[in-house]
Amino acid sequence: MTTPLTESIAAALARRDELSRQLLVEGTDAYRIFHGVAEGRPGLTVDRYGDHALVQTSREPLTEAELAALGDQLRWPLVWRHRGPRPLGAREPLAPSPFSELGVSYSAPLVHRGQDPWLFLDFRAGRRWIQAHAAGKRVLNLFSYTGASGLVAATAGATEVLNVDHGGWPLKAAQDLALLNGVTVETLRSDHFLAVRQLAGLKIRGRAVRKGFERIEQRRFDLVVLDPPTFTKGPFGAVDIVRDYAGLLKPALLCLARDGVCLATNHSAKVELEEWTDQLERCASKAGRPLTGLEILSPEADFPSTDGKPPLKIAVLRV
Repeated sequence: MTTPLTESIAAALARRDELSRQLLVEGTDAYRIFHGVAEGRPGLTVDRYGDHALVQTSREPLTEAELAALGDQLRWPLVWRHRGPRPLGAREPLAPSPFSELGVSYSAPLVHRGQDPWLFLDFRAGRRWIQAHAAGKRVLNLFSYTGASGLVAATAGATEVLNVDHGGWPLKAAQDLALLNGVTVETLRSDHFLAVRQLAGLKIRGRAVRKGFERIEQRRFDLVVLDPPTFTKGPFGAVDIVRDYAGLLKPALLCLARDGVCLATNHSAKVELEEWTDQLERCASKAGRPLTGLEILSPEADFPSTDGKPPLKIAVLRV
């Protein structure tokens, strides 16, 4: 059955034909099939993860007819999750699904206790950069979630990898994925600000001192991955990438060894690229770690942008 949706999906698949072949040669079978905000259906995304297609809706759920037509059109079983004001039950068991990216193996449930997939596909450009530059490096992965950036660094030959996150299950997932790929990573479960300030050698003050806190030794790293969420409030500070990115960047830069690199992201559409890069340069100078280089990485072709301004901004900062 042909519908406006299946016509849009067919056009998106045609646009990705060359890319999908290239990715498969590189050992990647996880990529975006349909990016609705730029391809005619805002609120809808379709992603391939190995032998499954993950369909996510955030405005209007798909109709039964659309789901049936989409299932007939794609060659992979569908997993559908609605994340709108009235979430619907996901049509998928929680069993892990195997897939790969850039030759790195993953096994993850496409629907699980969290809101997001284990692997954010739009950050592939960042992981590709890490894979090309992490050999022989000491790597700190902040807001590590399931540890994909640290995993890529470890498989690329990093000498040390430390994943830092406040969640227990994402760090367990990071260790499981490292085991799957035959590499070793460290994990540290901690509030971000408590961890990064101590790793940077900064003092802990105020509420943390009154409550008592776990002591963490100062360390230096050659590469720091700073990939924060948009906003979250913890007991020792708020993460806010729109209003206070400097509060996140400064201690991350102070964790760097001489000639180190910070791979930083900002995925808020409210923040313009030029505005953000100005903030990065000012913050680095004020922190006493002025930038010697700044490179912008764009998301890859399966994440098109109608105005050339993708929400995800990735910066390679050299100090």
